Order: sequence, then structure tokens, then C-alpha cells
Amino acid sequence: MQTDFTWTEWCIAPDPHDLIARFLAEPLRDHSQFFAAFLSGVTDKNSNCSYLVDQFAWLAEFYDTSNPSLANSIAMFNQDPNQMTTILKEYVRRKTCRILVERHLTDEYDGVSQDPSTVLVALDEAGNFWSSSDGQITCQRVSQFCNYFGCHNSSAIYANVDNLQQLARSRRSHQEAYLLSRVEQLTQENTRLKSQKTQHSQIITSIIYRHALEQLCANTHVPYPKNPGRPNTTERWQQFWDNASRSGTRSSPLATLRNDPQLIWAQVRDAGRNLFGTLSANIHQYNEHEYEFDIGEWANAIIVGKVLQAIKPNLQPGAGVDWKTEQGRY
Repeated sequence: MQTDFTWTEWCIAPDPHDLIARFLAEPLRDHSQFFAAFLSGVTDKNSNCSYLVDQFAWLAEFYDTSNPSLANSIAMFNQDPNQMTTILKEYVRRKTCRILVERHLTDEYDGVSQDPSTVLVALDEAGNFWSSSDGQITCQRVSQFCNYFGCHNSSAIYANVDNLQQLARSRRSHQEAYLLSRVEQLTQENTRLKSQKTQHSQIITSIIYRHALEQLCANTHVPYPKNPGRPNTTERWQQFWDNASRSGTRSSPLATLRNDPQLIWAQVRDAGRNLFGTLSANIHQYNEHEYEFDIGEWANAIIVGKVLQAIKPNLQPGAGVDWKTEQGRY
């Protein structure tokens, strides 16, 4: 199978219907000259049936009497119905042209006793025109191929090929619809994963910086804690920040914030004072995918990964985790 569109370069045979119509429209005295020119073109290697079969081996199933199977052609149709039916039509056209060449200017098709419409019909019908043994086989195989796919089967070979092409277009539309659906699903999944990645990155950053805040305020004295003698970390951080905010030293990390003309210091002061609570909220926020993870990411600690999967808590929509209920599960 040629997976790109280079196969279209092989679709060069003229439409025999047009060819016969042109031939019959020529004055009788010009028939030999017209057909000699055509004969020269059709016998070129790129126009020859055998060279087409060399490129698309499954075509042999449409003339080889030793192999009654159409398996390769069926597989090709299922894989790329557009390519398969287009190349099959090209093969039938070339075969038609070969028959015309072989008969050349016989009395049967000399344009004198034959009405043009009669000749055009003869091209399609599996009758005299396709009376050679390999011509009959090709007609029969195309008919069998139509039957296999439940396609309308006619006695006219070109009609059958056209029916197959219609079926191919129908299949392609179904495939395109499926692919568009999959693209939409993957786009939505990609958007969700990007959002989740951003959220997880914020959580990781929050964990790291909350640890930094805990270390910074570890020895900070809180004059009036809610629980006398036992200030919590939030209180220690707020006291630490208040002390740092009142400090006017130029070397303080807060100096760059205080001197930034795009910032309002009162807002900076409040954001910093509430920073420990903000980081904690980022860490403990829940959503429907919060406890979802790829076990493959724990390939080096697969047992730990499986334990994490087993203890995954149940999230209540809009309410987070009921930890008392979770404790009761054990």
C-alpha cells in the first residue's frame, strides 16, 4: 500500500467512454491516424496494466485464475477505500484501453455500422467487448467484490466500480466523523490535563514554599496567641510577616515589593500576611480528579503506587472528603 498520495500519479488512463465518443466523431479517413496516436500513448509503460499491477499487487486478484481469493483487495478496501476503488477504476480503464488497442480498427467498432451509443453501452456490459477470458474474469471479480460488501451489483462493470466508489466515499465520511469525534475527545482531554498540570504545579510550589514559611517563622515569638504558650504556624507566620513589613532595611527581600510602582503596598502586606493560609488552601483544595494519577509514573515504586490507589479517598461533589467516613472504612 502506498500510504501517501503518490498513488494518484498512476491515475492517468483516459475515460474510454470519452475516447470512443471522440473516435466515432472523427471522419472515417482519420480513424487510423487518431487511433495510432492513442495506441502510442496507451502502450507507454506508465499506461500499461502490468506496470500498474507491479505497483498495486492486490490487482492481480481481478484477473488471476489461479487465485480465486479477493482477500488482499478486501483488506486494501478496509484500510483505504478511496485509494483501492480509484486504482481499481484506473485498472478497468487501462484494461478497456488495451482491448481497444488489441482490436484496433475492426469492423465491429469501426464507427461506420455502429451507433455511438451502442458502442458506449458495449464498453460497460459484460458481453462482447469483455468476451476475452481475462476480461470476463475481471467483470466477475468486480461483481464478486460488490457482493462481498453488499454493494449494488450491476451487469455493467463501470457501474459496479462507481457503486464501490460511492461506498468508499460513505465509509470515508464515517471514518472522518469518527476521527473528528476522537480529535474532539483528545482535545478536551488535553485541555483537562493542561489544567491539571497547572494545578499540580501550583500545589507542588505551595508545598515547597509553605515549608519555607514554616522554617522562616519557626522561632518567631507571638505575644498573644489564641492558645497561650502554643501559637500555631499561621500565627507565627503572621507575626513574622508583620515584623518584616515594619522593617525598613534596604536589604530586606520585601524592599523590592515596597519599591515596585506597579504594586500597592497595602495589598502586598495583606497578601503576605495571609500567605500561609493561601498556600495551605492551594494544597488542600479538592476536585474530581485530585486523587487521579498514572500508576506508570510509579514504576520505580510500584507497591507504593498500588497502596496509594487502594487508599484513594471518596470525594463528595462540592464537599471534599468526609474524613470521619473515610476513617470508618478501615
